[in-house]
Amino acid sequence: MSNEIELKLRISPADAARLRQHPLILDHLREPPVTHKLTSIYYDTPDLALLDAGISLRVRRMAGGWFQAVKAAGHSSAGLHQRMEWEDIIAAGHPDFSKITEPSLTRIFDQPSLRQALAPIFTTDVRRTEWHLVWDNGDHVELALDIGHLVIGTSREPIREIELELKAGETRRLFELALALQNDLCLELENVSKAQRGYAHYRPQ
Repeated sequence: MSNEIELKLRISPADAARLRQHPLILDHLREPPVTHKLTSIYYDTPDLALLDAGISLRVRRMAGGWFQAVKAAGHSSAGLHQRMEWEDIIAAGHPDFSKITEPSLTRIFDQPSLRQALAPIFTTDVRRTEWHLVWDNGDHVELALDIGHLVIGTSREPIREIELELKAGETRRLFELALALQNDLCLELENVSKAQRGYAHYRPQ
């Protein structure tokens, strides 16, 4: 379990290309960036029981393996997202309930009727480039650039966003980094997660 703290920003295609060579990234880069394809499948019941319970269930294909994440509804303000996350490696591309051991979650996922009703409801398909940035005081930020699409049935929406995730240090570093990048790139705060965008197709409110 981890407490995920990240700042989300929207970016234009032109600025996404410029981001890759930004001096601030190159100055604090700890290791070469990595690019990989991420296919994330979000599960819920037809009546959105997980959404009503304040959690999301995601199965992700990445680097030849499968990963499962359960996230508890947190809060977002000024683009800063905070929530609890439980992530595990799984053997195949469908939920593995044996990995869900947190008591507050097992009360929900141990219900046979819910397990039988769970099905994919939307997918995100992106190419992600990750940079690990480190400062002299120990602050560590993972900067991820996601370019791709949100897919719901036959509908597709573009995804072009930056995620600044705090790995170590003070939260203010996320805002300082975003403001510094904003001096050269056109960035906008994003208060809506990919999961929220997908769910909005079912509950626009």
